Amino acid sequence: MKAELAQALERFSGRTAIVLDDGRQFSFGDLAETAQRIGEQLPATKAFIVVSGANTYFTIAAYVAALTGGHLVHVVDPVQYNSREGLEDAYHPDCVILCDDAGYVVETVAGAPSSPIHDDLTVLFSTSGSTGSSKLVKITHANLLSNTRSIIEYLALRPDDRAITLLKPHYSFGLSVINSHLLCGGSLLVTERSIQDPDIWSLMARHAVTNFSGVPHTFEVIADSLESLSLVKSLRFVTQAGGKLQRDLVRRFAQAGERGGWRFYVMYGQTEASPRISYLPPELAAANPESIGIAIPGGRLEIEDDQGQIISAADVDGELIYYGPNVFAGYARSRAELATVEPGLRLATGDIAHRKSNGLFVITGRKSRFIKPLGIRISLDEVEEILRQHGLAVAAVPREEKLLVVVENNRTVQAREVAALVSIAPALVQVHYVDRIARLSNGKIDYAGLAKIDVGMGRRVLWRHPLQFVRDVLVEMGKLLLGSIDRSRSVAAIFRDLLLVDAVNPGDSFVSLGGDSMSYVELSVQLEDILGTLPANWHLLTVQELDEFRLAAGAQ
Repeated sequence: MKAELAQALERFSGRTAIVLDDGRQFSFGDLAETAQRIGEQLPATKAFIVVSGANTYFTIAAYVAALTGGHLVHVVDPVQYNSREGLEDAYHPDCVILCDDAGYVVETVAGAPSSPIHDDLTVLFSTSGSTGSSKLVKITHANLLSNTRSIIEYLALRPDDRAITLLKPHYSFGLSVINSHLLCGGSLLVTERSIQDPDIWSLMARHAVTNFSGVPHTFEVIADSLESLSLVKSLRFVTQAGGKLQRDLVRRFAQAGERGGWRFYVMYGQTEASPRISYLPPELAAANPESIGIAIPGGRLEIEDDQGQIISAADVDGELIYYGPNVFAGYARSRAELATVEPGLRLATGDIAHRKSNGLFVITGRKSRFIKPLGIRISLDEVEEILRQHGLAVAAVPREEKLLVVVENNRTVQAREVAALVSIAPALVQVHYVDRIARLSNGKIDYAGLAKIDVGMGRRVLWRHPLQFVRDVLVEMGKLLLGSIDRSRSVAAIFRDLLLVDAVNPGDSFVSLGGDSMSYVELSVQLEDILGTLPANWHLLTVQELDEFRLAAGAQ
């Protein structure tokens, strides 16, 4: 990938590579020059480089600098990286490149060891969601290049294609959009705006965007405003991954694409596959909305039974197994493990699936124990391990893509404390107390039985009298119907509900209330619903300042 990306920068030097939403443009030549300047500040020999940045020109330039310099690079969320001791303690990166809209700063990490890094390794991806685990996925040059080329092939990407960065660069899906467009000579409209920005469609139209990508939530948000896509006359295709999209929405978007002259791709993947595994050909989506499609070019999918034998019959469930050159080179949990690579080619996905008679694959369940809120995989076994390390006897079970933690013989620990220990957004956690966790006759935890526990319909575990709950609902409904909803109270309510705090004061902020990386995503989405485009530093602003921001925006 190092050589191929360098060749693309030279081959397309005169073409536009990056467009910012304010209209500024940077050519491939400009990008190469910026990457070279950054590269001159990096070690002369192969090093582990951490790039901390959002969707900015300098984040992409720093990533390109590390990649073309032959280093091992890990892109991280700048909000989450404010607390970076865990990563640095485990991996001792040689350099950290801090990026924002204005520029970049290269920091050399003091005391970084000189332990070797395998020549084949190029990227590290996080796969454990936000459980705080230090386990990272090792990706080789061959892994990344083969996956990028496959994506270019089945999407039929061209040098005149332009994507908008609706996904974060630290997310493997978001980074794959960057890789594929740069390698084929396409371009990127780089912005931090979300799909909920009222000007997003005019922005795409103004800059001739040909495609955008999203997770299931993206398409849930825009499902009732499909006509907006017609404003983007340049649109050629749309891609969805990061979790299972509802069948009716797959069908609706596929049909909208047929009417509008663009193609809708449903895709499936795992970080361990660099990250793409399959895609559903757009012409088959409306008739097969439940399917993940077929393997990407160069890959192969099989169904195996419990004995590891291939199931050749149609419609028979087994574990989905993927074979391809993009299968990762093993996990790393420390700097020392960056010196080795493991043979790839075969990936047991942990998903239960079957092959239909028409050759398309359908996932019907999960073999391994994990949940995937917001497209980020979280291991239930890792959650249990972390909580047990803190002296809690627990069982973790999925609850509609959220986390239910059953706590034994301890009625004092709260959902917010559990969420903090495993670094999951409080809104995704429910806690249930029992005197003794149910077990089977063989001594194993009865997860099937625990999954049936009724913990109520509320998202919060803070108790309110039922009559008070009814009163609050009626009051809010009345305000909505009368058009007099108190927006300042709504800001506070969003903070209270998602961060699980008893009260929110006007001077409180996301940071002061202890928000984390997962609640950051959901809070920003819900705040955008009532405030519009958020300022870049919204997480540092108080509730009162956010409300003043809304009032100021409304007055313009």
